[in-house]
Formats: sequence, C-alpha cells, structure tokens
Amino acid sequence: MPQMNTRTITPDSMEDYMSLFGMNDMFMGMIEDTFSVSVNLRNNELTVTGLVPDSVDHACKTIDHALQLIHRHDTVDRIKLRYMMDMIREGREDE
Repeated sequence: MPQMNTRTITPDSMEDYMSLFGMNDMFMGMIEDTFSVSVNLRNNELTVTGLVPDSVDHACKTIDHALQLIHRHDTVDRIKLRYMMDMIREGREDE
C-alpha cells in the first residue's frame, strides 16, 4: 500500500476558514482537484493528504498564499486561486 503524505495547517480564525473554503467548499474542491489531494477540517486544523509529496506541498503553498490574501483583507476568488495554483505548480509562486 502506498505511503500517504500529510501536512497540517492551522488558520488563525473561523473567518479564515470560511473565506478559504469559499461557498459550498468550492475553493477547497479546486485545490483538491488540481493537486489530487484531500483537504479536511478537523479540530480547527486543515489536513492535506495525498500520494505525491509535491502535490501536498503545492496544495499547502496555495492555502498559505490564499491565507496571506485573506489577512491583507483581499478576497479569494476562482481567478486568483487558479492563478496562484498555476504559479505554484510552475515554481513561480514568488513572482
């Protein structure tokens, strides 16, 4: 059986969770589909799990970047999220 890779992220507040997940969990679904990972919320922690370590890392970086937007009082939307995921997948997240 393949080894699952798991990382945990702890957002600061419930408002962060709500902004991060989007309506009907749309944003988490986009991240899960793009990187082939599973994102679960339990005990105020997000757990990102997947078979490929790079995919888990990319998903976590996307979540971290989205949280940075939220903390700057910016909104996360599908276009920004898709752009973040593309940049992270290409190794250009610092641009």
